[in-house]
Amino acid sequence: MNKALLKEKSIEVVKLLSFVLVFFIVLQVLSVTVFTETSALKYNNNKKDAYSFINEKPQTIQIVGIGNSDVYSGYVPLEMWREYGYTSVVSASIHQTIPESQKILEMLFEKQSPELVIIETDMFYDGEPVDGKKLEKENRLNDFFDRMDPEFFNHNIENVFSIFRFHNYWQGGKDTDAAPYNSHGYRFNTRTCVLKQSDYMIETDKIDDFSNLNKQQTDELIEYCKAHGAEVMILTLPTINSWNYERHNAAQKYADERKVPYLDLNLHYEEMGINMTNCFRDEGNHLNYEGAKGVTLYLGEYIKNNYSFESLKGVENYSQWDKDLEKFDKNKVNFES
Repeated sequence: MNKALLKEKSIEVVKLLSFVLVFFIVLQVLSVTVFTETSALKYNNNKKDAYSFINEKPQTIQIVGIGNSDVYSGYVPLEMWREYGYTSVVSASIHQTIPESQKILEMLFEKQSPELVIIETDMFYDGEPVDGKKLEKENRLNDFFDRMDPEFFNHNIENVFSIFRFHNYWQGGKDTDAAPYNSHGYRFNTRTCVLKQSDYMIETDKIDDFSNLNKQQTDELIEYCKAHGAEVMILTLPTINSWNYERHNAAQKYADERKVPYLDLNLHYEEMGINMTNCFRDEGNHLNYEGAKGVTLYLGEYIKNNYSFESLKGVENYSQWDKDLEKFDKNKVNFES
């Protein structure tokens, strides 16, 4: 390759790198100046649930559920409202970490004063295999396929550039891409994946502990909630392929040491009135609507019996919840027909 051609190629490479650099600078500037959490009211599918509380009236939320996709699949705020008259929101996203959850709560507490924060335990084990004994080669392979998942890419790129989290609002008008109703963070799904009965919760004394870093971060999250006047409860939603009794023991031990209530719903299928063979929308990881409804009603009864919450049904400032519920029920009919 002669010097002239080499020089020409070098100039092209420099131009390309310059373009990429300028592109990322522009994205970052837009992210911190225009497309921020407080300036955009519509979100793309991966983040809209985590920030659904922005649409709530100030000082109207009693309960917050925080965690990853298990939460937005397994808890239905409008069913809680229908049965108990409690207002609640889900603040969850795929692979949501403990520090991300705290950041979200810090935003939420700016305009809300929830009485109870429910922390779901699946994020305690973020990135850790369920049995802790898989071969390193298998772990690397699983990690590779996880990273190939488009949702994994979206999640990570959105954490760097908020423009990708909050772009929908800017596509032309306030009502663009508006949801048919305010689900308050829940993702409605009626899909049923028929599974075989599983004995994944065989009682044992063994403990599959989570990392000290995750414990420290959870400690900070709990202390933050308490410092802002909220009680804390730790919850494990039903999930066959990411939970077992060893992890139950670890979560129970952690909760006992911190003197925080803990409820593991993997031990209460019968009481919830759901069947593990047909309550999931996938291979045993995320609940479908019928499963989530059973979980929500059971959790509502638990809260009613263990906390002092006031039903807000009939209170004038909360009439929008009845309207949301009406739209939710209409949406269910349309979805299922």
